[in-house]
Amino acid sequence: MARFNPCGQSTPSRHRDHQPSQRACYRGNVAHHHRRFALCDVTFAGQPLPGATVDSWEDDAGQARWIARVVMRARPVADDGEFTGRMKDGGAVSGNVVVAHQIAGSTARRATIVEFHGSEGLSDTGPLAELTTG
Repeated sequence: MARFNPCGQSTPSRHRDHQPSQRACYRGNVAHHHRRFALCDVTFAGQPLPGATVDSWEDDAGQARWIARVVMRARPVADDGEFTGRMKDGGAVSGNVVVAHQIAGSTARRATIVEFHGSEGLSDTGPLAELTTG
């Protein structure tokens, strides 16, 4: 049975002696220095939110990028504002964000997944930032 690789090309099914191709296919930009971490004590535009998951990375142009995802019961109070939270190690992060996507869940739970996109770099104000900047 034929399979299709990420480049859309047909590849033979894998047998015991099949060696993966040495050629890889990438589309678009490749992220560097990717980090994923959880936040608690989150606020957006002054509104307290449940915990968030944050992805931060550096794009091919060297720009710091980040997004945060939150499952909420109510819609955000604003379209943009300051996003803050506390990491597990006690460090705090903050940055300006815009509401990028809102995906409504089932009506029974009234949950909405909100994706915030950082409009500038994510500022780390925790203990590690003090050691590296002081």
